[in-house]
Amino acid sequence: MLTNEEAIILIEKFKKTKPNDFFNKVDDYEAGMRFVLIYLSENENVYANNIANVMGASRARITVLLNKLENKGYIKKEVSATDKRIEVVSLTDSGFNYINQIKENILSLVIKLVDEIGIAEINSFLDTAAKIKKLLDNK
Repeated sequence: MLTNEEAIILIEKFKKTKPNDFFNKVDDYEAGMRFVLIYLSENENVYANNIANVMGASRARITVLLNKLENKGYIKKEVSATDKRIEVVSLTDSGFNYINQIKENILSLVIKLVDEIGIAEINSFLDTAAKIKKLLDNK
């Protein structure tokens, strides 16, 4: 059975292939929220424009997502100590709990995939996906 450490390595490898880029998956509101929460869990002192740049989304789209996440109690926005015009975004305890639950679900899914398909085949797929992405990026 796949260990959590091996699953984490696979997740990182999967992230690097950015499968949504070449599967052209339709943007999904929940996926956007999860992305923002994961990004906030991995980065401190985040400004909304940082999130917009990383996601490749408009500032307006990020504002809508952040307002919904704040209304759910997952994030908080505070005025920057260095620039009163900018808000710093961070996770609340509820947001940390929610994102940790999502990460556990992702780990479980990866372990299930490996158990069903096999690590060699998944690694082969990810290597192939990375090659495809590289070729598409160089067009």
